[in-house]
Amino acid sequence: MTSTMNMPVSLAARKGVSALAELSEEKRVALTSHGRVVAIVDSPARVDAEVREIRDAAWAVVEAAADLASQRSRRYSLDELCAKVGVDADRVRERAAQLRTQSDAR
Repeated sequence: MTSTMNMPVSLAARKGVSALAELSEEKRVALTSHGRVVAIVDSPARVDAEVREIRDAAWAVVEAAADLASQRSRRYSLDELCAKVGVDADRVRERAAQLRTQSDAR
């Protein structure tokens, strides 16, 4: 991660655009006004690298989501699911009915 240097806008104005551009090649410059960041000056190479990084991360998320979706094509009934995990389906139904009754009583 790149270090960021805070610089008041008034100081940046005194130094000039060329000095600010030169400084931004070394590190990201956050221009501040009354202590609040109002603008960022950064090198094009660093911005391009971060955009590539974000695109790669977004693509990885899309790929992972597509992979998960492709694996979820099979749906299970309650009986099938309970059989898979070794739980009595009738007990699950009884407990669900109890919870519904308690919820309705409120």
